[in-house]
Amino acid sequence: MQYRFISASDIENSHLSFWQSSIWADILTDSGQARETFYFWEAESTCLLIEIRSIGLGFFGAFAIGVSQTQIGSDWQEYITELLLILRERWVLFFQIEPIDQLNLSNLNWSREGVYKEFLIPYTRTIDLTQSEDQILAQMHEKWRYNIRTAIKKWVQIEAVESTKENLDIWMRLLIDTLSRDSFFGNSRSYYDIFIRYLEQYKQWWLYFASFEGRVIAGGIFVFTPERAIYYYGASSSDAWDRKVFGSYLLQWDAIRIAKSRGSQFYDFLGVSKPGIGDDALAGVSFFKSRFGGEILELPKKIIFPLSWKYRWFRILQNLKKIIQH
Repeated sequence: MQYRFISASDIENSHLSFWQSSIWADILTDSGQARETFYFWEAESTCLLIEIRSIGLGFFGAFAIGVSQTQIGSDWQEYITELLLILRERWVLFFQIEPIDQLNLSNLNWSREGVYKEFLIPYTRTIDLTQSEDQILAQMHEKWRYNIRTAIKKWVQIEAVESTKENLDIWMRLLIDTLSRDSFFGNSRSYYDIFIRYLEQYKQWWLYFASFEGRVIAGGIFVFTPERAIYYYGASSSDAWDRKVFGSYLLQWDAIRIAKSRGSQFYDFLGVSKPGIGDDALAGVSFFKSRFGGEILELPKKIIFPLSWKYRWFRILQNLKKIIQH
């Protein structure tokens, strides 16, 4: 087998998930979230985007996020063996794979001890966009359909906006309001700026605003790929009067319709609570997403390959940190 590294500019993204695309590679490196990204390729079949990220305490880990079956060829076992040798030379503690399809790992020596961090939430909710709009609406909760109709009657306006400083200011204001209300953590302003600009450049993104009486009351960042449209980030005003016109509901419905018109096969709400668990941090947003219909999808288990004896000590320190924080 002949393996080599190739640049992101030489990658065709159409068959890849967003997290394996050259767009994601550019976002990671420009925002500083990854020390290094590269594609490791075998000429006949297998190709993965590898991220080298800081994991704290001066250590680094390697990650392949959003890996699909379309990237995997008959050389899969030999490919991983060769890749692990290369990663050891880069002094990383482990290699973590987060697949979106089931992968054959029968002959590989991987750990069952758990993973460093879950970048993709194990459960998500998706809507089948091959259905008609009427069929999609019929699956929604009656109150959600009412809220959408109310927003339309109130003349809530939905529009795609450009990545200007002024629009980023508006987005950050809404986001800070949302994070404070829901007790979530967000990223830096520079990260969102880079995220939005790259997706705009590749024509696979829109930042959408919902406006009422001349002011923006909700916003969303959506990623559109041929297979899947992703509701990536959302934010809304906490003002009681703003919430009564249901801008966030119409924003979702318009995004679903736009994704369908662009030919996406699924609309992905990107992360919900585990079914049957109603008191976790995602409970509120999971309830909001659930009333739009669709089905719960469980992603395959994450996979981790320890590459150094230091990995076990790192895990011990990581677990101690979690105990102290709780």
